[in-house]
Amino acid sequence: MLGQVVISGLLAGALYAMVALGLGLIFGVMRVLNVSHGPLLMLGAYTNLLALPVARAQPLSLPARLDALLFLVGMALSACSSDAWWTPPSSPRSSSPSGCPSPS
Repeated sequence: MLGQVVISGLLAGALYAMVALGLGLIFGVMRVLNVSHGPLLMLGAYTNLLALPVARAQPLSLPARLDALLFLVGMALSACSSDAWWTPPSSPRSSSPSGCPSPS
C-alpha cells in the first residue's frame, strides 16, 4: 500500500515537472506564455486511458505509439493555429540585431 502511494506520488511529480519544464522552456526561449500545455496534456491522458482497453495485448507499448500520434496532432494544431494569430510586422521596428532601437 505504501509503495503504491510512493510510486503514484513520484509519477505525479514527474508529470508536473515535465509540464513546468515545457512552460519554462517555451517562455524562456520565445518569451510567449503558451497555456495550451494543459489541454494537450489532458488530451494525451484521456487518449491513453480510452485506448487502453483496445490494446489488451500490448499495454506497455501503447503510450509510445500514442505519443507519436499525438505529437503529429500537436504539430498540425500548431501549424493551423499559428497562421491565425501570428502575422509578422509589415516593417521592422528596429534595424539593430539586438532588438534595441537604433539611434536616430
